[in-house]
Amino acid sequence: MKKFVYLLFSLFVLEACAQNSDSLENKNVAIVQANINQTEIIVENGKTIASRFNTPTGYVRMSIGENSFANYLRSLPLKPQF
Repeated sequence: MKKFVYLLFSLFVLEACAQNSDSLENKNVAIVQANINQTEIIVENGKTIASRFNTPTGYVRMSIGENSFANYLRSLPLKPQF
């Protein structure tokens, strides 16, 4: 009897998780599409990661330390576009 209860509970949890992930995935796709349509993400003449890629509408870049690896990556020169 215990095994049956565990099996039933497991199936219920798996079904609930599957339904939540589908609805969250659809919402995320809609949000991303809306943000892409509102602003231009890529700036053609940007020379670093920070200047080439804008944040989507409603988002801001996090503050980072002057001597951090994140600052190094943001200020890394990019290869010129052709």
